[in-house]
Amino acid sequence: MNILQPLRFLPSPARLLCALGLVYLAVALTYSLNTPLFEGADEPAHFEYILNIAHGQGLPMFHIDLPRRVNYEAHQPPLYYAVGALAIGWINTDDYGSLAHQNPHATYDPLELTNRNLFVHTRREGFPYEGAVLAVHVARLLSLLCGLGTLIATFGFARVLFPSRSYLWIGSAAFVGFLPQFTFLSGTVTNDTMLTFVCALALWQLARVVVQLRSLTTRGVLVQFWLLGVLVGLGPLAKESALVLLPFSILVLAVSAWVSQSPSVRQANAHGIVLVLLMFLVLASWWYVLRHEQLGFWLGSSDSAGPPSGEVLSLQGLLDQWTEVEISFWGLFGWNTVPLPQIVYDGLHGFALIAVLGAVMGFFRRSTTVWERAWLAALAVFALVVLVAFLRWMSSTQQAHGRLLFAALPAFALICCWGLVQWLPRRAHVSLTAVFVIAWVALSAWCGSNLLVAAFPRPQWLSADSVPHTTLFAPVRFGEELQLGALELPMRALHANETFAAVLYWQSLKPSLDKDYTITLQLFAPDGRRLAQVDTFPVRGMYPTSQWLGGQWLRDDYPLTIATDAPAGTATLIVGVYDHTTSKALQVVQSDGRRVGRATIGQLEIR
Repeated sequence: MNILQPLRFLPSPARLLCALGLVYLAVALTYSLNTPLFEGADEPAHFEYILNIAHGQGLPMFHIDLPRRVNYEAHQPPLYYAVGALAIGWINTDDYGSLAHQNPHATYDPLELTNRNLFVHTRREGFPYEGAVLAVHVARLLSLLCGLGTLIATFGFARVLFPSRSYLWIGSAAFVGFLPQFTFLSGTVTNDTMLTFVCALALWQLARVVVQLRSLTTRGVLVQFWLLGVLVGLGPLAKESALVLLPFSILVLAVSAWVSQSPSVRQANAHGIVLVLLMFLVLASWWYVLRHEQLGFWLGSSDSAGPPSGEVLSLQGLLDQWTEVEISFWGLFGWNTVPLPQIVYDGLHGFALIAVLGAVMGFFRRSTTVWERAWLAALAVFALVVLVAFLRWMSSTQQAHGRLLFAALPAFALICCWGLVQWLPRRAHVSLTAVFVIAWVALSAWCGSNLLVAAFPRPQWLSADSVPHTTLFAPVRFGEELQLGALELPMRALHANETFAAVLYWQSLKPSLDKDYTITLQLFAPDGRRLAQVDTFPVRGMYPTSQWLGGQWLRDDYPLTIATDAPAGTATLIVGVYDHTTSKALQVVQSDGRRVGRATIGQLEIR
């Protein structure tokens, strides 16, 4: 059966776009559902900005004494948050204050396998959604729709510039929509998706103005320039990275007027430049003037606009952090704690190098028209200006976030897709683009359905019959609260610097627990040296004991990495349970009646 059959009434390109859009919605929704609440970078601050407006409290920059969680995003332009407030205004969010609690064991380390979550999570986050949980998911849907809009606008942008190369339309749209980092952001509350959406729309409209100017009536010209001015003005209200749209649009219109032989076209472009500038001043300038009056800076934030607290990065410093920029552009999920496998990064770096070299090679080919060269050069200039502005910001803040380059994502996508196909004869361009799109979608889908699930696991509840009973001489009770009923350890010898998993089977002995207890596992060498340790809430930090129900059994795994200098011999594994707020341990009653704060549960051979 042809999956495009229900869309047979549409033209072929529209059918492909609809199919791509539906696949994007499915994949992006997977990211959204598999990312726990507030595990997107800065998501709590973005959501609280929305709440501030939804509750009628106005812009948070007027209340800069608000808690740090919202106050550090208070300088952001308001467009995304105002639309988000309209979307969630009908939802009662009074329960938000009891929803978000930070994980005290969070590591902020992408190399760690435990405690990648900045927040702990509760049963309230499950379906059906209610209250603040529902509001967060609705706000995430806004990001998802912005992502879909970016995909469509990139398709339209490529179609205007390369009307005879439909494979570039689909390839560019797929590159944007299924870039793992962008798809991840589309499943969280963030203004980066609206920034990319508005930039894609503005580039599309700019291309339409330049291409169609000769065929438009006077009234049509005014309407098209007015639409361009609106988009150029709205961009900086989404995020100030979009300020680059104004000089770029003026530059393109000025060059278009300069090369044109028609006086009417030159005059129209001159009038268009004035109209775009006026629309920008009307729509966007008020925010920056107001922010300067209120917070004392024009661009950046109060931290980056003033004298830096540390040293401004040198060129060498920027180069040293470039790797982090790259990986966080391709995909670095959570609070920059969930990386892609290294082999994937290596493949993506190779792909980018091949695509950019191909674009340079294709630029100088005889078969490339002057029109194509002009637009490729313009897109490269746009991407470079965004990059330079980002590097300037990064040099003062020392924050290497690749997502801040997404204002240029539609332009970069088109350059890459154009460059990729230059390595093969033209008859193979469609086939190569199809292979790229399928592989790109598969990578993004795998990240959303496997990588995120592994990083943010859900509890594995078991029935009593499913718990193995031959791995401990007897269950180990920790106070009157918890019982360790079984465990699974590696049956082979281990080596220094190796990571292994200890699987423990826990049961809550009370109907409910009123504290979030920390589980600690420690591995000791025969000489008493500690070889490995992990301290975490259960389910790799995700699901605290206060959320357990009495009598439930939980299968929980704990990754431990053995020290690089571990000596050969028999190591002892112990487990303890304690209240992290007081460091008081739950007591274990041994067979001789003694009470201790931890229990020996196994021995492992190290070679």
